[in-house]
Amino acid sequence: LVAYRALIMATVVSYASIFAPSSERAILMYYICGGLAGVSACFNIALVIRGYAPDSPMLAVMPPSAWVVYIFFGFASVAACAYDWKRERQLCLESVHLRKEFTGSFHDAQASEPMDRERIMADIEASGNLKYVNQAVEVLLRAGMSTPSLRAATARGGDVRGAACWSLGHVLAILLSWVVIPLANVVLDDSCAGQWRFVPGLKAAEGLAWLVIFATKQLDQRSFLTTTACKLAVVPYMLVFVLWISAALLLQLPMDHRNCVPDALSAFVLGPCMLALAVAGVAGTARLPVIGPHIITFALAWGRGTHPPPAALEQ
Repeated sequence: LVAYRALIMATVVSYASIFAPSSERAILMYYICGGLAGVSACFNIALVIRGYAPDSPMLAVMPPSAWVVYIFFGFASVAACAYDWKRERQLCLESVHLRKEFTGSFHDAQASEPMDRERIMADIEASGNLKYVNQAVEVLLRAGMSTPSLRAATARGGDVRGAACWSLGHVLAILLSWVVIPLANVVLDDSCAGQWRFVPGLKAAEGLAWLVIFATKQLDQRSFLTTTACKLAVVPYMLVFVLWISAALLLQLPMDHRNCVPDALSAFVLGPCMLALAVAGVAGTARLPVIGPHIITFALAWGRGTHPPPAALEQ
């Protein structure tokens, strides 16, 4: 039982690797998490097949069948993060190559026909929009794309460095934390009880609403949606869950409905925050007084490197 508890807790803690900044080291963490997930899944599948449930507090929180489902989605999100890392590395490499050929000033742009360059430059300077063209190009080089909302966020002081690359792994993590787990809590009735029994259902509804918003947003909004949801909702929820359950295990407290506090925090605080930022998007969030640009920078730039990994430059 001690080994089972340690294995499950190690698997849950290692899942935090999907939120690590993209790097060669992160790939190693994905492999470790995937290996632990595989061992944990095999162990729980064996318990399900045998119909045997050891007298363990961890299984009082979630039965083996639920752990199998959670581990499956967790493994899928880890695998997706490995793919995301490869895609983001390529995007960073392309950005470096662009900057080698272009300084960010439109005056340094080249054209295959010198006459075309002179004509285009004259038209832009005559329009008085040269400053805005340079700003648009700078956003393109920094974010990987240039759209009105990204330029507006940049003009207000936000750093939109990671706007072009959204993470499928993070979407699956949100699906797991805000849809799969609360729906399982509804079925198992192991979250809030009494008049608060609706809490996990409310959390699942918030998760589904976020997925609908994400699916309808333009490409330049998706990285912002996934990073804000993960950094401001999923990570705090996972941290509270691990600390809350760990404290209960150490103090040998009853495990019945132990999920209620993390779920209530998610449904009433973290979930609404996640949905509000998703609806506001990049431009709407950037317009928030004082904190708006800081939220943009925290969501899109914090934890992202300014250069591609060394392995990418060698290719």
